[in-house]
Amino acid sequence: MREPISKKLRFEVFKRDAFTCQYCGKSSPEVVLHVDHIKPVSKNGKNDILNLITSCSDCNFGKSNIKLSDKTILIKQRKQLKELSEKREQFELLIKWREELGKLEKRKVKYCQKQFEDMARCTLTGIGVDNLIKWITKYGEKEVLESIKLSGPYLIYDTNDPNTYTQESRNKAFNYIPRICECRKKGIDTPEMKEIFYIRGILRKRIGEVYNSYKTIDEIKLAIKNGIPVNDIKESALKCRSWKNFITLLYPPDEA
Repeated sequence: MREPISKKLRFEVFKRDAFTCQYCGKSSPEVVLHVDHIKPVSKNGKNDILNLITSCSDCNFGKSNIKLSDKTILIKQRKQLKELSEKREQFELLIKWREELGKLEKRKVKYCQKQFEDMARCTLTGIGVDNLIKWITKYGEKEVLESIKLSGPYLIYDTNDPNTYTQESRNKAFNYIPRICECRKKGIDTPEMKEIFYIRGILRKRIGEVYNSYKTIDEIKLAIKNGIPVNDIKESALKCRSWKNFITLLYPPDEA
């Protein structure tokens, strides 16, 4: 009794032969394809992939049970089978690589999450973690980590509990992470902008967030444009007690 060729095996043969008749070169959907036996079943040919070949209906029915004498088709078939095996192996390696990459991305997110949670003494919600994933994808893990550190000055202790930050300040610090990333992206690569961000960090620690962050950067840029040395701006930031005091130190009354 003739053993039927499974759908899976038929598909493997078609894939190996690029859905092309190996006798005449016609391919689907130009012709209807069949899986033919190189060594006919009537002569004990088996349903082995090396004994199977893609054939169009015309070639298949015209060939009858005559065994192919030309070995080039069999050689080509074995070559294609080897290529198919190599493709499978590469695909499996690709899947493994993607899985490892996915694990690495998860570790990056977990690390950034832990850095913020430890700093802000809180636990991020699912939405917060999703936001971190977006920011890491857009700016990179290194930049997000640096921006998490720079968001620290936005944290304010709760007056009722000196060991806890207010929820409002936590939200503010967290929401400022992408803003800091974007701001750094636009200018952190220039030496001048590095100095400006450094001075802004000093001001945050000295007087807290009682001013607009972007306004601060603009004011420092203006001071540099007006000819005030960067070191003098740093000194003013280190000495000031308030934003108004900082401006006064930059522009003493006799110079205003």
